[in-house]
Amino acid sequence: MSREQQRRMKPLITVVALMGVAVAAVFLYTVVHEGGHALAVILVGGRVTNFDVNFLTGSPHVSYQGAIGATQRAFIAISGPMFPYLVWLPMLLLTRLRPSRKIRTVTLLLFMMISASLAANVVIPMLYMYGVDLHGEDVVRFITNAGVSPLAVSAFFAVLIAVTAWVVWKLVDPKSLLVAYRERYESLLAARNTKMHIAALAAILVAVLLLLPVVSNMAGRPRFPSEYDFRVQVTFSGMESGWNTVHEFEVDEVAVYDMVYALRTREPSAVRLVTDRPGGILYTGREYIMLSETDSALPFAQFTDFALEAGSYRLEVRSDDSGGRLELYASSREVSENQRRLVDLLQRLDQGLFSPEDYSDEAYEMIYRGKLADVTDEVVGVVDTSQTGLLQLSVFVMGQHDQVTIHYVEDNVRRQVLTNVRATIGYGFRPNAASGRVVLSSTAAEGEVVVFVKR
Repeated sequence: MSREQQRRMKPLITVVALMGVAVAAVFLYTVVHEGGHALAVILVGGRVTNFDVNFLTGSPHVSYQGAIGATQRAFIAISGPMFPYLVWLPMLLLTRLRPSRKIRTVTLLLFMMISASLAANVVIPMLYMYGVDLHGEDVVRFITNAGVSPLAVSAFFAVLIAVTAWVVWKLVDPKSLLVAYRERYESLLAARNTKMHIAALAAILVAVLLLLPVVSNMAGRPRFPSEYDFRVQVTFSGMESGWNTVHEFEVDEVAVYDMVYALRTREPSAVRLVTDRPGGILYTGREYIMLSETDSALPFAQFTDFALEAGSYRLEVRSDDSGGRLELYASSREVSENQRRLVDLLQRLDQGLFSPEDYSDEAYEMIYRGKLADVTDEVVGVVDTSQTGLLQLSVFVMGQHDQVTIHYVEDNVRRQVLTNVRATIGYGFRPNAASGRVVLSSTAAEGEVVVFVKR
């Protein structure tokens, strides 16, 4: 190859090299991010059980076990997002000492990647604050375990990004860097050799096509929790007809549980949580609560934010699909103040001591209190939502029943508020119409139902 050909090929080689560096940087960031979690686990005395950084085949994660409290869990959760930032910080010193074009470029590219990741921690706490279920996210696990304000966490990351961006702007000088690269590659942009343009565009296209499946896979794959109390992985081959126990566990004191799972089946299948403790499951008053009942695959499902009292529990599976499979992760956390309030109300319901006056939230208005009976879609309340941005409902069921469901109906939209549980508190959504109906269906029922709304 002649010197002229080498000169013409150099920009193309540089472009391809930069693409390779970008892919390598994503992998390196993944290793450092998950390494932050793993290092934190070791520092607090836990044991890393799985370290997966292969973003080509799935969602990278670190799994661990150990007697770890809420403060330690918060430290582990926040170490993932923060560790890449801390590892990158020395690049600022190197840029100040040796401000070459290559070092400035690497510093800027790494900052762009890290700041994009940190920016998610500005948005996610705000979404969580408004009721979006994001318990699988690192920053939400930090918030729930540390007991800090989501707004404060969001503000911290916003300030961190802004201050760091200002420092990078001063040290890297992106404007002069861009001018330098533009001047260097003007020959490529103005070249008469059409083949060179085609080759450069082809290289870019190939890189995009290679990265699309990776991005799609990372976005679409279920995000199982990185820490858990126990994991269940079971195939349905050889299972007997009816219910089969797949896992048993003990709860020493009341705690909040999150269960995230994938159910791979083509035939009717169901998963339920069962207990033999007196009084049954707290939310139902029965010996079981159904997690899922389906006749098709559930690539990702969750049953989260529910309290279990002290006692023995077991997970049971029933399926007609001998080739089916269940993968479930269960984690527990301490009961928050709001959840403790719910537990107290449910315990009063269980003991038959609950009265509507016990629900003392002044923002809620009681719109219905009546006897349970065998009815189907009986309208028990009409709610004016013409001036409402967010509607919230709380429902309490007292007494015995076979089936009880509460739906909120507006136009052609039917929302399930309560099904065969003792209570739903603060079920919220944005209304689609100026008014809606609260409808009740129940069978073999004796007792009362009370409905509160907050507009």
